[in-house]
Amino acid sequence: MLQKRIDGLNDEMQANGEEEDRREGAARYLTRLLEGKFGPLDEESRRLVEAADFERLILLTDRMLDAHSVQDVFND
Repeated sequence: MLQKRIDGLNDEMQANGEEEDRREGAARYLTRLLEGKFGPLDEESRRLVEAADFERLILLTDRMLDAHSVQDVFND
């Protein structure tokens, strides 16, 4: 019984770690794209990217394609 709980916790921790790795990769990629298009990011933009979850990062990446400024990416 205890081993099942430990295994369940290990599986959950692994899944959380994989999701965080995916989020961090998406954040790095978006930062790279934004800097390529708009130049170095200001601290507020960098903070918004770092605070975003994976789904938000995908949305921001989509917005970046048509944005005329970095502010356009983050404006809701």
